[in-house]
Amino acid sequence: MPDFQTAVIRVLIAGTLIMGIGFTGLWFVFRAFDSKNSERKPVLLICALLLFIMTCCVLLYIVSR
Repeated sequence: MPDFQTAVIRVLIAGTLIMGIGFTGLWFVFRAFDSKNSERKPVLLICALLLFIMTCCVLLYIVSR
């Protein structure tokens, strides 16, 4: 396996773990301190950005095969 594919796989594994832990933590925090005026839009934008980056990594891995 070329070095690029190995690096992309490591990024995907580490990124998925970090995203999963971070999203779960944020979900519990927002659920615990939820109020009527809470603003979740910034968190959703960050999650969408991370999902976009992970999707690009998956596409790079598919293209590099």
